[in-house]
This record gives sequence, structure tokens and C-alpha cells, in this order.
Amino acid sequence: PMTGEPMTQQAPSTYNVKLKKTVDASRVKIENVPHTEFMIDRHADCIDEARFVAQRKMLTRAELVAMGYDKTIVSELTTEDDTTQTGEEFHSTDINNTDESQDLISYYECYLDIGDDDGLAKKHRICYASKQILSDEEIDYVPFYSLCPFPIPHQFYGQSMADRTMELQFIKSTITRQMLDNLYLTNNSRVGAVEGQVNLDDLLNSTAGGIVRMKNPNAIVPMVVQSSAGQSFPMLEYLDGVQSKRTGVSDMNQGLDANVLQNVSATAVATMTAQSQGKLELIARIFADTGIKHLMKGLLHLVCKYQDKPRAMAINGKPMNIDPREWDNQYNVNINVGLGNGTGDEKVAMLQMILAKQEQILMQYGLTNPLVTLKQYRETLAKFINASGYKDDAQFLNEIDDQKMQEVMQQDSQQDKTAPEVKAAQAIAQAEMEKAKMKQQTDAQAQQLKMQELQFKVQMEQQELELQAKQQQMDASKELLKIETERAKLQADISLHKAELALKEEAQTDKVSADDMKNMIQAVDKIAKING
Repeated sequence: PMTGEPMTQQAPSTYNVKLKKTVDASRVKIENVPHTEFMIDRHADCIDEARFVAQRKMLTRAELVAMGYDKTIVSELTTEDDTTQTGEEFHSTDINNTDESQDLISYYECYLDIGDDDGLAKKHRICYASKQILSDEEIDYVPFYSLCPFPIPHQFYGQSMADRTMELQFIKSTITRQMLDNLYLTNNSRVGAVEGQVNLDDLLNSTAGGIVRMKNPNAIVPMVVQSSAGQSFPMLEYLDGVQSKRTGVSDMNQGLDANVLQNVSATAVATMTAQSQGKLELIARIFADTGIKHLMKGLLHLVCKYQDKPRAMAINGKPMNIDPREWDNQYNVNINVGLGNGTGDEKVAMLQMILAKQEQILMQYGLTNPLVTLKQYRETLAKFINASGYKDDAQFLNEIDDQKMQEVMQQDSQQDKTAPEVKAAQAIAQAEMEKAKMKQQTDAQAQQLKMQELQFKVQMEQQELELQAKQQQMDASKELLKIETERAKLQADISLHKAELALKEEAQTDKVSADDMKNMIQAVDKIAKING
């Protein structure tokens, strides 16, 4: 304000406030119900078909108020309960308690069938105490599930392991007690004494080396007790065998006897071990397929019905949002009993075989094969790591999502998927082809060279023949020239002789000597031979 007056600062107000915070920590809870608190219709053989199922608990008034019941109604409840109990009775405790909130009240939670206007029965949940109904609501499930190792047909209550062993244990205790009594009597046997002839004080003193005073050597008669241990120990062993057959727990489960290993093969030992574990596996399968299966269905039903928002959970070290509202509460529950899947070593051996097959398929057919993907191979490796005792497989193997899987498959599709041995065979074949080609070219060149050599040789022979022909022609020309020369010479001689003859004729007209005629005739014959 622009009044020109000085502003006065007021002290802040303080308040004392109490805040009440309500946290919804509701969750599915599994409780073990004592058989003394459980009640069921005597004609029922299972909980699902029972017309009446109830649980009787002893709760204090404070616990009832904490459950949500009105304090006024709870305070009017009495601690007396006139309902007839079956089995073990509930005993009241501390009836002089001055704090009423700690008084124990018999509280009944009943599930029973009640007929409606249409004549049909519907399941109701009725809670009452002191014969006063505290709540009544219609429900769609009964939250009780039973486990029995040895069910009996057409009965709800079967037999437990104790029911089959208590009788044997009682007999063994009796035999052991009698064996000890027999041993006591054997070590310190009873004696008979003649009255008045034995000092009873000395006789009652069992000190070793003690003296017993008596008046007659026959005054003490020992009462011999035969030892019964020889008959008792086989009976105990027989009872142990009966107990192992009834329960399935035998010495073979704890270890092998040295006497067994001496004369029994490994196959027989494995068979005996499997037979001794058969009863335990039967119990585990009965638990799995009866109570555990129904319990898991009930948990699924409750989660789907009451959880109204997603919840973040860590499953195998991986964060995951779980929203049961998206689930169907009619899922079927499959039971996998660990005893039926082999031991840890057998699982590891099986995983190793699966890994080898997957590796072979991936190497031979690539990542785009229709049998195994890289993600499945990663999951098999993860199970192998988990079977080895390591829970967190992420520290050894990276996660593979769909995007990374597509990238890897795209890269793989662009790569050459030819196997190394095929590539090696192709390389060898290519080398052989190149070698054959080079050999073919070499052979062709050699053939060509050979043809050229033959052609050159033929040409040389032709040239040689031509030279020989020319030489022969030259020789013939020389011979012809020689003949012509000789002919010309002969002709010259003839001409000369003719001239001489003419001269001689001129000199001697009619006179011809015989020698001249002879020479002429020889010259003519020689010329004729040469021309011939």
C-alpha cells in the first residue's frame, strides 16, 4: 500500500499436524493351516466338491478389530464356545487376563453352499464368532488347498509319511528296549539265594571282586539268561527294509554300501538307486499335480482379480512390468517336476548335445535357417550357464532383442554362406581347372610348335629336293654341255677329217687308205652312241 506508513511484519503461524498415511500393502499370502484348525464336510473327498469348509482360529479382540470389524461388536463377543470340536481341543489361556483386547475369541471362517431363490446353491464366505455372524459375502473360490503324499480313494484325509512309519518305529523301540534289558540281565544276571545261609547285604552289593559270605557253597544258585540279540538284530534289519519300501528313503539315497559295490555292476547299482528314488518321485508328482497345481491356479485367480495396476518386478535379474489385468484367469497350469528331468549332470550333458546340434545347423545353413535362430542359441547357452550354478547369465552373454536380431540376419543374408570345406573344394576345383587350362594351352602351343617344326622340316626337305633337282639339272646341264662340247669337238674332228680327206682326195682322188676309213667309222659310231 502507498500510504506512507511503515509496514508491520507478522510472525508466521505454526500448526501441530498429525498425518496418517495408509499404504495398500495387500498381496497374495500363503499360510500353512494346522490340521487341528481345519474342518471339512465328512462326506467330502476333496475341497472343491465339499459343501462345507472352515478354519477355526483363536484370535484376540485387537486382531479382530485390526481385521476391520467394528469395535463395539467385537467387545460384545464372549470367550465361550459351545461348538463341538473334532480332533484336538483348543484350550483357553489366561482366563484372568485384565486386558480385554487380549482375550482369545474362537473365530470361524466358513465356506459353505447356501441355496438361493432359484433353488441353486451358491458359495458363501461367512465369518462368525460367539455364534454371531460378523460378515457374509458371496465368493467365487475357496482358498484352501491340500497336500497329501499318499491319497486314499474316496477319502479326504490320506496317509502321511508318519502314518506309515510310526508303527514300525514303535516296534523297533520295543525290540531295542528288550535287547537292552536282556543285555543288562546278561551282564548282571539275577541269582537265587537260600534264605538264612547267605549274607544278603554282601549279595546286593555288586562291586567287582566283592566277597559274598555264605554258610553253604550251594546257597547261591545263578539264574542264567540267554542272549536274544542274535534274534533281535535280524528283526531290526527286516523292519528297516519295510520302512525303506514304505517311505522310499533307504541307504541307497545316502550312499553306496561297500558290500554292494563288490559284486554288483554299475547298471544294477543305477537301477537300485532309481527304484529307491521312485517313491520320492511319486510323492513329488502327487504334490505337483494335486495341491500345487490348484494353489497356482488360485494365485493366478487372485492376482487377476485384485491387482489393479502394473507392478515392476525383477525376474532373473531383468526388470519387467507385470499387469495381471491383461491376463486371462483361465490359463492352464503345467507342472514340471524337477525329479523327472534328470540330475544336474544329465541336464548339462543334454544341453551340451543341444548346443552342438544348434551350432552345426547354424554353421551349415546360416542364421536364416528354419530350425534355430541366434536368439534360441543364446537361450540355450543361458540355460547351460544357469545349470552350471550361475543365476545371472547376462554377465556372460548379451541380450538379443528383435531389432538386433533383424540387423544380424540382414547382415548374414548379404554374406557368403558357403561352407569352408565347400569353399576349399571349389578353390581346389578352380585350381585344377586353371591347371588343366594351362596344360591345354601348353599342349596347344607345343602342338603348334611341332606343326611349325614339321612345316619347317617339310620346307627344308622341299628346298633340299629343289636344290637336289637344281643340282641334278646343273649336273645334267654340265653333262649335256660336256656332251655338246664333245659333240662339237667330234664334229670339229669330223670336219677336220673331212677337210683332210677332201684335201687327200684332192691329192689322191681315188686313193683312200684303209686306216682312214676305219677311223671315220669309229668316229661315226661314237657320235651315234652319244646322241643315242
